[in-house]
Amino acid sequence: MLFKELSSYLERLEKTASRIEITKILSELFKKTLSGEIDKVCYLVLGGLAPNYEGVILNIAEKMMFRVLAKAYNKDISGVIKTYKKKGDLGLVAFSFAKANGGKLSVFEVHSELMKVAREGGEGSQERRIEILSNLLKNLDPLSSKFVSRIPVGRLRLGFSDKTVLDALSWMEAGDKSLKPQLEKAYQVFPDVGLLARKVKEKGVKKACRGILPVVGIPVLPMLSQRIKSPTEMIEKMGEVDVEPKLDGLRILIHFVRGKFVKAFTRNLNETSRMFPELTKIEKFVNCDSAIFDCEA
Repeated sequence: MLFKELSSYLERLEKTASRIEITKILSELFKKTLSGEIDKVCYLVLGGLAPNYEGVILNIAEKMMFRVLAKAYNKDISGVIKTYKKKGDLGLVAFSFAKANGGKLSVFEVHSELMKVAREGGEGSQERRIEILSNLLKNLDPLSSKFVSRIPVGRLRLGFSDKTVLDALSWMEAGDKSLKPQLEKAYQVFPDVGLLARKVKEKGVKKACRGILPVVGIPVLPMLSQRIKSPTEMIEKMGEVDVEPKLDGLRILIHFVRGKFVKAFTRNLNETSRMFPELTKIEKFVNCDSAIFDCEA
């Protein structure tokens, strides 16, 4: 799929407020998308490049994007800033500067270039990132430039989340949300909406969800308790209960494979292993080769 075609869907999504209409548009998009690229499409429509737990972020500052746009479209930075102050949106600035003769890059190619930017680091990385992004924008049509310019600064914001993508995958196959419970269960075990979409595209929802199991190193979404209004309501719901003091802390998932790695994730799937250097000694206290622990730190 050309990124130009994806951008036409992003434009429709941006102009749509209805959740059900957003779901239908995404479903239509997914039907047209090949299995080998649907994972990239899922990440991009959510404004990212990979599942959250991988921690792949572009983290480009607004000021750096001014330099990117100036270089891409051969403008003075002062002119870029002036246009930005008028429009208030980097995407609209890029749209106004871009030429109509672009639009030949595929979704895969655009995703690949953005991944290069995310992986750049070390001395001189800022200039290399500017170079990659500006060259990418030069080769995009105005509409594609509009959306790609928003992604590095985290402002795609089309008004939906992973859960809406799951709705759309169900809608793609069944024409309604009846398959969402299966998709949601699979997503909770392996929270990579792109991978799940690819499996659904290849096998259908039933087979795709059946084959997804927990993997050590990939965070499982933690089960969260439901809020109630009073202790009386708790007893009415559960019958006899035990009560213990609650110690406030940080919900952590620890993934351990002996001799290979130990990782810690928050309930939002952010890796926080460096916060707990003492975890490097976990092998002394765990009598197994691999494990996933749901705990409070």
